[in-house]
Amino acid sequence: MFMEKKNRFEKLKKKTTDFFKGMVQRVLMFVALAYGCATNAMAQSGAASALDTVYTNLGTYITPITKIIYAIAALVGLVGAVRIYIKMQSGDQDVQKSIVMLAGGCIFLVAVAMALPLIFGQTAYSG
Repeated sequence: MFMEKKNRFEKLKKKTTDFFKGMVQRVLMFVALAYGCATNAMAQSGAASALDTVYTNLGTYITPITKIIYAIAALVGLVGAVRIYIKMQSGDQDVQKSIVMLAGGCIFLVAVAMALPLIFGQTAYSG
């Protein structure tokens, strides 16, 4: 019975790791896109108008990025809840520490998602 739980935990751990590897690639692709927008805009005209163009272009991505951050926070919460449940069932001693770390991570992600639109001068996302 213990081996079955351990195998399930290992499968869940592998799926989670694979998911976040894909997320890292997506974030790097976004950074490369943003860098490309910045260099393209600076090559076309003066630095002031280039920065304004980059600011405007990145501002259009804020709502989808905010939604993605909320989705990541939800996934972190779900995966963390499953991991905490498994720890509780196996009698692990650091369950409280895991709960506090999970709550802190989720609160941080939600705070970032709420603050991101304000950085670009947009109204906060409410949906």
